[in-house]
Amino acid sequence: MLETVTGWHNSFPTGITFGENNGWTTWFTGPDQFDFCYFNTAFQLAQQWWAFQVAGNYTLGSQDILEGLAKYGALMVYEKKVGREKVRGFLRDEMKYYLDRHNAAFGNENPLIDSKNDFVWDTKAGLILYGIGDYIGGDSLNAAIKQFRDAYAYRDHPPYAGSGDLLRYIRKMVPDSLQYYMDDSWERITLYDNKVISATASAVGDGSYKVHLRVSVGKFYCDGSGMETAAKQVNDYIDIGVFGAGTNELYLKRYKLTAGEHDFDIFVRGRPSSAGIDPYGELIDRQPGDNTKDL
Repeated sequence: MLETVTGWHNSFPTGITFGENNGWTTWFTGPDQFDFCYFNTAFQLAQQWWAFQVAGNYTLGSQDILEGLAKYGALMVYEKKVGREKVRGFLRDEMKYYLDRHNAAFGNENPLIDSKNDFVWDTKAGLILYGIGDYIGGDSLNAAIKQFRDAYAYRDHPPYAGSGDLLRYIRKMVPDSLQYYMDDSWERITLYDNKVISATASAVGDGSYKVHLRVSVGKFYCDGSGMETAAKQVNDYIDIGVFGAGTNELYLKRYKLTAGEHDFDIFVRGRPSSAGIDPYGELIDRQPGDNTKDL
């Protein structure tokens, strides 16, 4: 059986297989390394769970149910194990993986609701569901997913579930002020161009620091040919964060920002080491590497 496995890891009804360099010969040398053995095990178990709970229909986007929900579940399990701050690096890697394949698709990509590529129904779906959970609260998103699961579990007759059905249940938990986010993340191919222009920190006494941060906000829509068009109106909720050594979160607040430049003066307790816009990478960004800046 193992000799026939061609991927990094595969999930079967009676077991999970790993390639040697993705499990058996793994060498972890530091506490901050990404534990991909743990994460991949959670991901494969979640795939097994969803595969036997909800049978997706034969439409574009239906893989969002199996792959996307499994990736989101694995992210939540891993976050519970290591803490939110340590998930940042993995989210950046996931973003890079998606963007590399988005750029190589040359327009051959659909929005999430009609996904036809694995980098969309798996990687992008996980990022988007993670972001939704943070925007509306994990309990609200989990309640929506449970309602969806209860409505379609073990169904042996049509209609079977598609991506639009999952979206419908999630939308019920999303306030009107964030419905634009569901449109952008699920029904469009949306790319942000958020970046830090400058960031400085100065001591103000008593162990406190003043961080001055200037950021730029941009948003684009990508059509089926790969052509990008700037959004005509931007008035989005975006996180601004300041972090100390070891990714310790000193400040995180969500602001409603328009397109263009914005300045922030933020006071924190403890020495800051970096600051940025959308620091957890919850928005699909053209260049996520310029979202934060060392101080």
